[in-house]
Amino acid sequence: MPGRAIKQFKRVSKKPPPVGDPNPKPTQDRQFSRFRELPAETRLLIWRAALLQATVDRTIHVEVHSQIQSTAHACFTSNGVFCGQHGSCLAFREGLPHWSTYCMSDGYFASTDLVSSPEESESSLAIANLSLTCRESRMAVLGLYPKALRVYQGPWHPGAKSRLVRCRPETDMLVIYAVPDMSLSHTHYPSLLSEESWHILNESKMKRFPYSRKQFAVFKEMVSCFQHVAIFSRLCGGGETFAREPQSWQGSGDSGDWYESFGNAVPGIDLFGGNDMKVLLLFFTSLKHLYFWLDPVCYANAWDDAIRVSNAKDLKKDEEPDVEHLQDKAEHFIAMYNERVQVENNHRPVADDMHWISQPKPLERVGCLCPASWLR
Repeated sequence: MPGRAIKQFKRVSKKPPPVGDPNPKPTQDRQFSRFRELPAETRLLIWRAALLQATVDRTIHVEVHSQIQSTAHACFTSNGVFCGQHGSCLAFREGLPHWSTYCMSDGYFASTDLVSSPEESESSLAIANLSLTCRESRMAVLGLYPKALRVYQGPWHPGAKSRLVRCRPETDMLVIYAVPDMSLSHTHYPSLLSEESWHILNESKMKRFPYSRKQFAVFKEMVSCFQHVAIFSRLCGGGETFAREPQSWQGSGDSGDWYESFGNAVPGIDLFGGNDMKVLLLFFTSLKHLYFWLDPVCYANAWDDAIRVSNAKDLKKDEEPDVEHLQDKAEHFIAMYNERVQVENNHRPVADDMHWISQPKPLERVGCLCPASWLR
């Protein structure tokens, strides 16, 4: 009977030998052999407790490949009324100040080279074992983990292999390591004379997505359900970061040169500074907690005795130089994201089967995974 809670009922205990006994005798294992005699409701509670204990703070690590389509609109800025079109409005074509708005036409999850598996080994093994132990334990797994996340092995292509990862979006944290730029444009520029020319311009990017309405519907459901999301990020430029990696400095006195040099030297993608991550977050409509998943290459002690802090403002910055930098970045991220939320809510056309229109909510705080010593 797997699971830590189950072991309370099926316990192996050995009586310690008397002190000074030179030839201790082996004792028989004692097991709880009457588990089946418990009421069915009690057995189910035990299976659920075992599963919950094995999946505390569970994380799923992925890249998100999304086909974002942008549109330029000047209607709201010019007269305060949205034109209601998916495509760019007449006011934009007249050269007035405009905003870019977004919809999504396709997307999928993929594995990343930065981690060995989308799932943590302990929680993955617990879910697999409990699914196979008996019918009751499988009922407990399906009750708590009813959804499955399809993760492709790298970028999608015809015949690409994938695996299903059991998930519970209410409690599992989705850690996003990369958001490749696959954006298209709904905007009608003078040089884009026809629908045919639009397809020719974007054909290469469109071929990198399955364009299956059924798969896209499942992807939308999964993205809409996750309440805990983490962004893999370097947030370079903190106090200790400069001193910790002096070999990466190749600039001539300008911090921007240093950032570019250091950023290129570190594998992976810094999602904090890019526009793609902010746009993608607009579609996580159930988002309650957003975290920065700090890259230990920049923050060497980020995972030492690590804890989840839901609000970066709760960290103490008087003793840790990195903390003040992280808090400033979090505040800036919130301001930029909420501005984008307002724009999206001011420009919301009617959605259809192939264009997902988000209904985002403002972000109140950003947390992080950090050493316990950083907390006040």
